[in-house]
Amino acid sequence: MENIRKLKKRILIAELIVLSALLAALFFKALNRKEIWMNFVEFQSDIMRPDGNSILIQGEEWNQDKAPEKYDEDAVFVSGMIGDLKKGSYTLVLQYDTEEVQFCGLRSEKRGRYLHSHPFHLSINKKKAEYHFWLEQDISDLEVCFFDYGGGTFRLNSVRVEQNTQNLQILLFIAVIACLFLNFVLFSRFYREHRTAVITVITLAVLTSAMLFLEGMAPGHDSDFHLARIEGIAEGIRSGQFPVRMYPFVNDDYGYPAGIFYGDLLLYVPALLRIIGFTVINSYKLYIFFVGLLSAASIHFCASKIFKKEKTAILVSSAYMVSGYRFLDIYVRAAVGEYSAFVFFPLIYLGMRNLYVLDPGDRQYGKNALWIGLGVAGLIYTHILSTEIIMEILFVFALVNFRKTFRKETFLTILKSAGICLALSLAFVVPFLHYYFTSGVEITTTAGTAHYIQQLGAFISGYFAVFRNFFGYASGDVSGRFQLSPGLLQMLAVLSAGYLILKKQSSRELNVTFAVSLILLFVSSNLFPWNWVTDSSKLGLLLTTIQYPWRFLAPAVTTLSILAGHCFERMEELNLWNENTWNTGILLCFVMLCVFVSSYMDNTGQTHIIDKPELHSYSGADGWGFSIGASEYTLPDTSVSLLDYEIQGENASGTLVSESGVNLTLDADAGSHSWLEVPRFHLPYFRVTDENGTVLPTEAGFNNKIRILFETGHQGRLTVKFVTPWFVKAADLISLFSVIWLMTGGIRKRFGKEKNNKKETAEL
Repeated sequence: MENIRKLKKRILIAELIVLSALLAALFFKALNRKEIWMNFVEFQSDIMRPDGNSILIQGEEWNQDKAPEKYDEDAVFVSGMIGDLKKGSYTLVLQYDTEEVQFCGLRSEKRGRYLHSHPFHLSINKKKAEYHFWLEQDISDLEVCFFDYGGGTFRLNSVRVEQNTQNLQILLFIAVIACLFLNFVLFSRFYREHRTAVITVITLAVLTSAMLFLEGMAPGHDSDFHLARIEGIAEGIRSGQFPVRMYPFVNDDYGYPAGIFYGDLLLYVPALLRIIGFTVINSYKLYIFFVGLLSAASIHFCASKIFKKEKTAILVSSAYMVSGYRFLDIYVRAAVGEYSAFVFFPLIYLGMRNLYVLDPGDRQYGKNALWIGLGVAGLIYTHILSTEIIMEILFVFALVNFRKTFRKETFLTILKSAGICLALSLAFVVPFLHYYFTSGVEITTTAGTAHYIQQLGAFISGYFAVFRNFFGYASGDVSGRFQLSPGLLQMLAVLSAGYLILKKQSSRELNVTFAVSLILLFVSSNLFPWNWVTDSSKLGLLLTTIQYPWRFLAPAVTTLSILAGHCFERMEELNLWNENTWNTGILLCFVMLCVFVSSYMDNTGQTHIIDKPELHSYSGADGWGFSIGASEYTLPDTSVSLLDYEIQGENASGTLVSESGVNLTLDADAGSHSWLEVPRFHLPYFRVTDENGTVLPTEAGFNNKIRILFETGHQGRLTVKFVTPWFVKAADLISLFSVIWLMTGGIRKRFGKEKNNKKETAEL
């Protein structure tokens, strides 16, 4: 014991020395950052001319015959040599004015392969752009280039390159995580007691993230939207907004209320990585690994509780993690909300299974409320459509088993789970409902529209096409459709369960799991009468808002993976399988992983997104070709191509003083019965106040901008700010205290057990 203490002390001292050295280096570099201001005399161009302390290009001076169509040497219409830079992380800072979108980039003829940078666009509504880039090696011929001239007047006011501390920030973060993991492995009692489970979870997370070890990443169907969400959260935190409900960055900081309509709790992880300094794509890749780690832990915990055997838990967890549909969600569709929901499906399954299988008189019976409450709350904070699907499944299951559902202990546990879920999720539910009924954004105006989705259901034959190409689209035509199969192990479980049932050698729990799985597969298919459901009632209209029937495959993967575990144990009990069956199951999981990795590498390109200016950031389809592919949370009749930063008015004028995220400060000079329009959308929770804190009336102006109304006139400073109402803050506090209560309850219980164990040991 004494030797262990000495070892622990030495390791902690070594860790403190390393972390202190990195922290000191970080502060030293922050205080001594190199800065290079570029001289416009060094710029090369035939069409830009000096104009005081800037250089200028005007549309009529550009020879269209010379205009290239793509980014290459001939495409550059002006460039300047930055010169010699040592390896490290840097920031390019541009001050400019432009009437049309322009493009900027960095290049090196000699050592371009060591330059982590890509072309980015300059918004017409901004005057400044900051772009962070990396050099893997020293580069002596680094150039800043402007290419693919967009037309109009373009004035470049200043260009500078400065060192930043992102490389050291990332190194410090990695060192902290490495130290925490080392201490966990060496000194944690939890690791000693659950070593096999921990190793299993980490191994599954790493192996099923094999696609992330490529440089860059293949763009998914919804990548643009979700990367914009991550960046919006990061920018919101930087500007002092927390929780971030109105994303800055989107729509040139006009804001986008996706954080109110779309749960983004887990996305704070990649957002914090962005703040630390990780690139856009690496933050997203680390998020995929993080979700994989949580998903593996969740399903392994669930399987361990159900089967009590480590081998079965490992088989179930492996089948779940290599599910074809899960891979499709992550790497083809980039359906961040849906694949993040895989973290919570097993918890809900465990809680519901125990409610109907275990003895209600058991002391631990009420604990199932925690698993259900946590699981559903997690879905609410992650993916509303998955929440809708799960609630439909739970409701039907509870009705079918109504005798057990309305037992006193079971019904009270269900009510308790609902209370836990509500308390935890109020922080999302309250602003969501309030905004839904008051904001008037597009998603609320289309409510009640009929969705005929049956033809988009999965094909039954497709469930068995486990070796088919994973890539494609949500097409009604099989040749253009991506693979829609739960997975090889899942479909083998269906066949094995059917065999056991026909032979009358199954168990009741296996039968129920089999029946639920088949129903979910049927509901996911084009054979289920979804079009009739649409026409049947208003409830049917709500049910078909899921867009695609095959979304039911997500919970089906959970039930089918558990079914595989039941089949394995039952056949083992009946001596129908030999001892090599488990090895075969694990081998098949590995084969399916290899199949997907091969399909991934053969059918996709790679995208390298380094920093914010490279991202798409407009919520409408008319967003200069930089649409995030989602306009549901935009006010109707808004054209993002008409966004501007002009402060215009009637009998009033204003000047923008400062901007922080979605908040603005301006000086106004307004007469009586006048108005002034500012560059923010007229959405709820935006409030305009004067120097005295008086709230001024507003209405929607041109292109849904905030129009400030002045009855008696005003001269002085105004603040436009996104302000969280009191009832939303109250909901935040309730959810926060609920989390604290649950966490401290677990700690109290842990300490109580340890105290009792010590007492019993002492008595012995």
